[in-house]
Amino acid sequence: MKICPKCNAAIIGKNWHCMSCGWEPVFEDGFPLLAPDLAVGGVSYNEESHANLARLESGNFWFLSRNRLLVYLLNRFYPYAGKFLEIGCGTGFVMSELSNKRPDITFYGGEAYISGLHYARQRLPKAEFAQMDACRVPFLNEFDVVGSFDVIEHIDEDQYALEQMNRALKPQGILMIAVPQHRWLWSRTDEKAGHKRRYTRQELQEKIEKAGFQVLFSSSFTSFLLPAMVASRFATYRMPKKKTHKPQAGLRLPGIINSLFEKVCDCERVLIQWGLSMPFGGSLVVVAKRADEGSPFQLKGQPNNF
Repeated sequence: MKICPKCNAAIIGKNWHCMSCGWEPVFEDGFPLLAPDLAVGGVSYNEESHANLARLESGNFWFLSRNRLLVYLLNRFYPYAGKFLEIGCGTGFVMSELSNKRPDITFYGGEAYISGLHYARQRLPKAEFAQMDACRVPFLNEFDVVGSFDVIEHIDEDQYALEQMNRALKPQGILMIAVPQHRWLWSRTDEKAGHKRRYTRQELQEKIEKAGFQVLFSSSFTSFLLPAMVASRFATYRMPKKKTHKPQAGLRLPGIINSLFEKVCDCERVLIQWGLSMPFGGSLVVVAKRADEGSPFQLKGQPNNF
């Protein structure tokens, strides 16, 4: 169910009007602003990046390969999912691939920036979207699956964001999450991308478990390309700081290199599907199940009996 961001009461019906306190959101370009203070800034991410990503994602090996892995994981861990929420959906590239492969699922997208939602709506005209804060997710026991892909590394209160994702899930619902991995890979690229951190596997799993989840799956990704990533980081550090490339410069690769990297990642995905958990890699993907039968969260003035 929807939860009022102002008074925390249940919102009944399809719209966002709260009968308890009278709150209702302002709309911009058809999107409800559930966290208007973040709509044009406020999180550690450059909203201008959405235009560049929308142009580059569909042709870049990393985004394509990650999407294929996420489709596999969704089908493996929740083949009968009915409702999927992506927090930090950006331009909607992940959801568009999931929707193509799983047209039986109803998709919802939440994103801090309106600029990203414009692209997402073009890619998924049948999905529902809202401008929202990952630390104030206005849903309770609503979704079968919540996904957040390369998002929480931008958030100071990442632990609280994970707890909000737990709240939005139905009992036994599934969390799918991807983050940048290995602190020793930290570079100026991370700084310019607005990252607060790169994760270790133990750190992320502990935070996920603390948020009320049971980890079902964990694997590194882009493992075979790790040497190339290390070399790229080393080259970046040797450059004068003012000449350091923009975070998305690495997405523009010569066609033959991009195709080669895509095939390498596809081979890696096959190994993961065979049951191999990669110990090292530039990214970390985790799937977890909401561990509790009930919700640890309460609505205003109501018992915890959902």
